[in-house]
Amino acid sequence: MESDQRLVKEQLRNTENTIAHLSDMVRKYRYRWLEEYHRANNLERHMPRDVHVPDLGQIAEGASSPGFIPDFLECDAAGEDSEQEQ
Repeated sequence: MESDQRLVKEQLRNTENTIAHLSDMVRKYRYRWLEEYHRANNLERHMPRDVHVPDLGQIAEGASSPGFIPDFLECDAAGEDSEQEQ
């Protein structure tokens, strides 16, 4: 009888620990979901309609990030200078 009681108490402790862990996980992921929901809502409300955001599935894994290209700015500046001369 005493060993059965000890076994039931141990199962109860394990169950309480499992419930506490799962409750923490629910809180954590609910908070993350709320953050993502509000971020998406803000983007939808404030981002211009003509901006296209690529689906992450379209970006190849391991693709390098866009870098700074100094030549691009030089071409832009040269174009502005020729426009000002006209």
